Amino acid sequence: GFADERRAQIRSEAGILAVYAGEGDLDALRQAGLASENRITLVSPDGSVLYDCRADAGTMENHLKREEIQEALKNGEGESRRFSSTLSESSLYCAQKLNDGSVLRLSVAQKVFLPLFWECHSLYALYLWWQ
Repeated sequence: GFADERRAQIRSEAGILAVYAGEGDLDALRQAGLASENRITLVSPDGSVLYDCRADAGTMENHLKREEIQEALKNGEGESRRFSSTLSESSLYCAQKLNDGSVLRLSVAQKVFLPLFWECHSLYALYLWWQ
């Protein structure tokens, strides 16, 4: 469905950005953060936030206990859905462990899912009605 497609898009973008982050190219991550509709966060192996495209990394709390970060550190990748206290919205988080042990995380706000879902659903309903 749409949510699975969106999740696959986020994971694909994370894979591409992981190359830049893995090479230590924070400038490329910053540029990607300006162009991406997804939130991009780079987390050190100890959980401190090194970079976030939507918030000041220096003021953010430690992310080590976040579910998607724990999964990525253990299994190479992780995912979770929860409320973001930083952005005050529900989000889907996808994380990928990098070769240096840090974790690249992308997230998309839940509010992005719902309008698109209803738009697609409504268009489909109109299509059925016209048939």
